[in-house]
Amino acid sequence: MADILKEIHPQKYYLRLVSRLMFCFGFGTYWYEGEATRYPRLYTVWCIIIQSYIFLVVLDLILAILRPDLSDEEKSAVIQVGFSQLLVILKFIIVVLQRHRIRDGFKKLLEEDRDIFTSLELEKESVKTAKVFFLSFMIASYSYLTLNLVWSTFVSIMHGTPIQTQITYFPTPALTGFPYNLLRILIIAHWWTHATMMITADCLCSLPIFFVTAKFKQVQMYFEILGENNLEDWSGEEFRKGFVNGIKLHQNALWCASNIQSALGILYGVQIWQTVILIGITLFQLASVERTMSNMITGLVFIVCVSLLTGAYMINSGIITYEAAKVATAMFHCGWERTPADRRLRSLLVAAVQRAQRPVYMTAFGMMNLSHESFVTVLRAAYSFFALVY
Repeated sequence: MADILKEIHPQKYYLRLVSRLMFCFGFGTYWYEGEATRYPRLYTVWCIIIQSYIFLVVLDLILAILRPDLSDEEKSAVIQVGFSQLLVILKFIIVVLQRHRIRDGFKKLLEEDRDIFTSLELEKESVKTAKVFFLSFMIASYSYLTLNLVWSTFVSIMHGTPIQTQITYFPTPALTGFPYNLLRILIIAHWWTHATMMITADCLCSLPIFFVTAKFKQVQMYFEILGENNLEDWSGEEFRKGFVNGIKLHQNALWCASNIQSALGILYGVQIWQTVILIGITLFQLASVERTMSNMITGLVFIVCVSLLTGAYMINSGIITYEAAKVATAMFHCGWERTPADRRLRSLLVAAVQRAQRPVYMTAFGMMNLSHESFVTVLRAAYSFFALVY
């Protein structure tokens, strides 16, 4: 059944897969068809356990700044990790609070107008584009975690201390024994668990951006196909019905874009803050600490991770604006001039083209339009932040 769904509706297949992963991580259900567990009490217990585990370890990482024995390099690392973990938790909170709106958006995005027109080719193309971004992001993220683990293991062997991938308030390196080592294992596991949860949540939030882009492309394709038909044989009423269906497709695409913006606009802003500050801190670390090969590679991989994730939001949001702007041209060239004169159709065409000419923007906090240009601006701002601090 899943293989069939993957072929006939790839967008639905991957969104449902990511929704299930979010459910497994204790974030509740995000799927509009309803796949609640048969054991709600056990699931509630699991949610409490996994969320408490994440919260307590993050709190331990943040409190590490209070340790008096840290060097300047270690303090800088604690600030970077603590700030990034806090922002990731903030993103989790936003996603959980918006889960009902996200579910409604998924239903309309995937089901609303498939009886009017759909293009399996464009759907597969949108899924393929999303895979390119997130496979790159996953590879960079897990490479960063692996490099940290390898380097921490090397330092542990050289100095005879316990393996420590993150600087924590408790336990300190001086504490040894089975209970402390078990706690260190849980902290190392948290490093990977938290990163996987972050990747899954960002997939859930950014996949609709790729799919809304495909929606606007489908609207263009619909009007292009409408214009390629032998319209001389059409009556004015038949063409008007076809044109109205195209308007419905466009209206649904606009609603989906608006829903994403309303539900996740704050998250986009948080991601921009995260990019500017974390890249700035990482550049500061690279400039101020000893320039070893390990430090350089780890820092650069971290910058790539943050840039890829921000690019997935901003670049593809900019593509939505670009594809939405092309709808008006597709409407105007749909062949209306080759149909019998119809004043109602002409009036409808003018209103539809005027509506399609209004720019569609995804924004962060309702202030910054997300686009290729603003992505470059954010990277420049990150460097400016580093230059100011350094």
